[in-house]
Amino acid sequence: MIGFAFIKPAVIPAGGCRNRKDTPALILALVIGSLWSGGVGASPSDDRAGPAAPATGEEIASRIIELSDPSYAVRTAAMRRLCAIGLPARAQLGEAARSADPEAALRAEKLMVMLDRLWFAGIEVSLACSRSRVAWDDPVDLLVTFTNRSSYTGYVPFDIGAARDHEAGDARQVGDMLDLAEVLKVRGPEGNPVELQVDDIMADPAVEAVVEQRVEGGPRHPVGPGETFTIAIRDFNRGWARYRLLDPGEYRAMVEYVPLWEDQALREGQVGRVVSNEVALMVTRGAPPSVSRDSREASVELERRGPLLVATLTNLTDQPMFVNKNFGPAAPFALGHWVYTLDDSIRELSVLPPEQITWENFSRLLIEKVGAGESVELARFAVEDLRDRLVRAGADLSTDRWTVNFSYLNSYNRQWERRHPLAVPPGKTQADVPQEALPRRILSTRQASNRLQAPN
Repeated sequence: MIGFAFIKPAVIPAGGCRNRKDTPALILALVIGSLWSGGVGASPSDDRAGPAAPATGEEIASRIIELSDPSYAVRTAAMRRLCAIGLPARAQLGEAARSADPEAALRAEKLMVMLDRLWFAGIEVSLACSRSRVAWDDPVDLLVTFTNRSSYTGYVPFDIGAARDHEAGDARQVGDMLDLAEVLKVRGPEGNPVELQVDDIMADPAVEAVVEQRVEGGPRHPVGPGETFTIAIRDFNRGWARYRLLDPGEYRAMVEYVPLWEDQALREGQVGRVVSNEVALMVTRGAPPSVSRDSREASVELERRGPLLVATLTNLTDQPMFVNKNFGPAAPFALGHWVYTLDDSIRELSVLPPEQITWENFSRLLIEKVGAGESVELARFAVEDLRDRLVRAGADLSTDRWTVNFSYLNSYNRQWERRHPLAVPPGKTQADVPQEALPRRILSTRQASNRLQAPN
């Protein structure tokens, strides 16, 4: 089972993420052409399955009879052809499932289950993009329209109509994007696949609930003959769940849905395969080089500035993040240490001496917003003071082989606060404890800087 209990921001591989059989959704495109109407698309190259041509009632009845044929080859070919015919065969399969012949009834019932797993049967899907040219950080919305042009009820793996009313905001955006990602293929300017990025779902109970719903199976809603529904998917490239379009150039996207048939020939023949037209979205201005193109969240650099050592954290994500600069012994404080290393000897000096750290030191004002690709100073230390404290800590500075670096650890975020409500310290009241909600994007990370050789 593929789960969604993302503690850290997660990357969903292109082409699927949910533990649900045959579960697609949609794509980035300006217009998606029609899918299959009534049947399930191309059949495998089997002369008894044949192409997905319109079937008469007589042919369907004949194929259903062949499901009980003594010959395995005949039964298999009949099953494949009925899968290729699709929904038009379902009514007669239902009658066969009530047959007095238990073996024939079982085979018909199994075929009905297989057909009921299919998505978009008889449904034309179109999608409009709110913009065709964007900068990397300009949000793009998608409008997805489902139109059933067949005589049969088809199903889509989305909340549509009134079913959308029970979720709003980020929860709705994440749910829609996870549904969309099931069949979405996005490629960058160099042809490389772009994967779905999902931020920490534990930061919001409503978002967590939406993800858990997808683990259990996700939405399944009917689209009746002649019905049309349109849904809006917000912030395709900038939301809580998003496809990051970081580099300038043309991005191409298409939808591809291939049912996960149990039969090997159906799989190899890609019966029921749905492919949209390929469309382009132009990114005119890319993200700064300091924004990571992989999943790295942050880096810490230590540099010498005259008589000072300065530790700086860079936000490598594509979103503004908040950095906890309250230094102390444990969460909700961040841990910051100057780390001396010589061979196997290690000494750690906290940013603030323990005797200077009290509950009153903690301030929400020291949780600082840092833009995408931007940096913030964490701490500074005069080299002379550093050497003095190291000597008092028993460090050997008689050689120039020792090094110093800076380590940063923060685990204080919404998830931590849900598990550990801030206690009322002795002599304080509840009014003294910060009550406002933490920002969602607090950088929860462990980082170590580069090493500097024996500064003096």
